[in-house]
Parts: sequence; C-alpha cells; structure tokens
Amino acid sequence: MKPATNNKISGLWLKLVASLGAMVLLSSLLSIFVVRISIDSNFRRLLSQSDRQMARLIADSAEEFLSQGGSMEDFAQSMGIGKTGSMPMRRGNMGRLSPRLNSSGLNSLGLNSLALTDNQGNVIFHSMDTAQSRSIRKLLPKNGEAITHEKHSVAFVFSGTMINPILGPLQERFLKNTTRAVLISALLGLFIALVTGSFLFSNIMKPLEKLKQASAEVAKGKLHIQLPTRRNDELGSIMESFNSMVYALKASEEWKRHIIADLAHELRTPISLIQARLEMMMDGIYPLEEAQLKTLHENASLLAKLVKELQELYSVESGSILLSMTKLDLGDLCLSIAKAFEPGCLAKGISLDSKSCEQGKFFINADKSRMSQLINNLIQNAVNASQSNSTITLELENKSGPGNKEQKIQLKILDEGKGIPQKDREKIFERFFRLEAARERSSGGSGLGLAISKEIVKLHQGSIWVEDNPKGQGSMFVIELPGLL
Repeated sequence: MKPATNNKISGLWLKLVASLGAMVLLSSLLSIFVVRISIDSNFRRLLSQSDRQMARLIADSAEEFLSQGGSMEDFAQSMGIGKTGSMPMRRGNMGRLSPRLNSSGLNSLGLNSLALTDNQGNVIFHSMDTAQSRSIRKLLPKNGEAITHEKHSVAFVFSGTMINPILGPLQERFLKNTTRAVLISALLGLFIALVTGSFLFSNIMKPLEKLKQASAEVAKGKLHIQLPTRRNDELGSIMESFNSMVYALKASEEWKRHIIADLAHELRTPISLIQARLEMMMDGIYPLEEAQLKTLHENASLLAKLVKELQELYSVESGSILLSMTKLDLGDLCLSIAKAFEPGCLAKGISLDSKSCEQGKFFINADKSRMSQLINNLIQNAVNASQSNSTITLELENKSGPGNKEQKIQLKILDEGKGIPQKDREKIFERFFRLEAARERSSGGSGLGLAISKEIVKLHQGSIWVEDNPKGQGSMFVIELPGLL
C-alpha cells in the first residue's frame, strides 16, 4: 500500500507541474500569436507610412525639378531609373534635385521598387526587376502621390509597398527574427515557470507527504503521531486539524478502555454475589428461603436496571430515540414531580421547596416523559446528597429581558450536601463516574444517570452545568432550555 501512495503523491506533483507547464505554454503560444499579428500589422503600417512619405518627398523633388525647366524623363534619369527597369537602383546626377532628397540617402532606404505613372496609371518609369515589371504595368493613380506642374497633375509616384504590398526579403527577415525572439522569450519563461513551479509544488507536497505518512501510522493504531504546525497557511490548518483528530482518537481509545473497565466493575459485583449465593444454596450452606431469594432478586434487578440504562444512554446518544414534542409548562411539571418526592423527603427529614415554580408560566417545547426523567434524576441525586434537616430548592427563572425575542428558561436544583469539587464538575456527566472513591452502588448509583440527563438536555437544544450553591453549602444544578413566547 505504501508504494502505491507514494506513486499517488508523485503523480499529483507531476499533474501540478504539467498543468502549470500547459497553462504557461498555451499562454505563451497565444502571446506569440497576438504579438506576431500586432508586430506584422504595425510594421506594415509603419512601412506603408514610410513609403508614402518617401513618395511624397520624391514627388516634391520632381515638382521642383520641373519648375526649373526639367522634364520627367530627365528627372527619372537623374533618379537612376528608366523605362526598361533593367538598371539597378543607383544614385544618379542629383545636383539638380531637392537638397532634402539629396540628403535622404535613397540607396540606404532600399528603394528597389520605385515607379512613376502617367495620369491614367500606366507605368512609365520604374526601378523594379524584370519579373516584377512584367506583372505590374498599371497602378491606380489615386493610391500614389501626385506630381503637379502648373496646377496640373503630370505623373504619380509609387514607392515600395505602394506598388506591391508583399514584403521584401529584408522586411520578412525582420519579422522572422522578431518572432524568433518572442518564441525564445516564451520558452525561457516556460522554463523559469516550470523550475519555480516545481520548487513551489515541492514545498506543498512535502507537508502532504508527511500527512500521508502520519495517516498511515495512525491507521496502524499509533496515536502518538503529531505533525509540526509552524506554517501559517491552509496546510498549517490541515496539520492542526490532523493533530486535533489524532488527539480525539487517542481520547476516544482511552475512553473505550475506561468504559470497558467500568462496565466490567459494574457487572462483576452483582454477578459475583448472585453466583456465590447460588453456589452456597446448592452446597446447603444457605437454606433455600425467601430472604435469600429476595437478595438474589435485588441483584438481578440491579443488573437489569444497569442494562436498561446502558440501552437508554445509547438511544439518546445515537439520536435513535423518538421525542414527542409538545408545549409544556415546566412549572407545573416540577410541582407535580416535587409532590411525588415529598413523602420520601419527609421521612429523611429533608424539606423540598418548590414555591418558585408557582410564580408564573414557564412554557417550553419538550418531550414530557424525557423531561420528567431528567427532573426526577436530578432531584433523586439531590436527595441522595442531602442530610436530614436540610433543604432542596427548585427555582424557575425566565432569563429573557424586555424586547428580547430569544427566551431562555432556567431550572435550578439546589441541595445542601457536601458539594462537588471544581475538578469533578465536568467529569460527573461522564459514564460510570461517581464522586465516592469506594464506588459503592448504594451511595453512588450506577454512574449513568447524569450522562443520560446531559443527553436529554442536548436533545432539547439546552445545556446543563453545576455550580456551588450560592446560598451556602452544597451544589446547584442548572438546566437552561429554549422557552416559548
């Protein structure tokens, strides 16, 4: 299983790097395409503007030449072009040309395509090669730069792309070199992105690798594993969550061991007693009489009660229990339960005060039987903790203020017993926990009552806790439940 997991981690790293490479490559290709089109378009526009400016410069020079008494043929000859177009472009006798044209350096501008047409667009002079001159014999005058003499157009000048929009070798080489430079830059960017991405992804994969290894150890039952949480990002949060999960699993395992030990202890006492009595009766040590059978029956009843409470605890914890929720006056319910406890309390010399429950209406949405079970259990615990000449008090209080839409009802059960130490106030709601060190059932019960009570309160979206009795010695159990307006 371990190599397969390693392959999965490596595969994830490869997928991340490959995804990054693919995105960078696609973006680079798109950038090359856009840049290539943009450069080509702008270069052609710039070339066209340059050719038109040169054609205008030549046209201005020709107009100046004609104004000095020269002819178009003489001007063409001075420019080094003729009717045949077989002569290469060269610098002719420029003495009579415009100083601007003389200083422009025609040869350096590569004007191998220069044409002069008449007013009908027929090419009369040009510097094109033979093949080009055969294919281009007529041009549109409106696309050229006019040469005017005595306010009349006598010819039109065409230069470079004005004659043929196809780029020459030099221009094509420039565009190819530009495209190559962009491509090299894109490949370099791809390389840098892959190297940087590999480093970053490795920084991500290392914690995941540790998490994978730790998970495998936890799966083997090794719950001492803890991951470093020095990171302040999402991976650090995952590490902290993993550590919390391991801690919870460890606590759960410890709780399982404790509950098994507690359950064995709870069952051992009545079972051992039943077994010993039966063996003695079989051996004739104890006579088969009603007193012995009664003792056996009491211990069997304790076992049945314990099993019932365990089943009930499982039901409320798992949420499989069905609640019959109705509008219930908690004050009336407390009064009726307190009345049922009065005879037992009087016999023990305990006073039960429930006057607070008569002062108003305290409506809640609850299951009456489960709420009765809860209150009965808490009052019985208070009776067990109380001595004679003491008082158990039931108090009901509406905690919502004026204009407060959220209403809370608090039920407080106060006794004047020994109280509950601060360190045990959370533990008392755990299964099988008793305050008595000897863990005697006669004084401490089964240890499941408060655990069941806590779950019943949770099912009613409430909370339960214990405090010191503010009126003196003893404890105060507080139940807070949502009220009804």
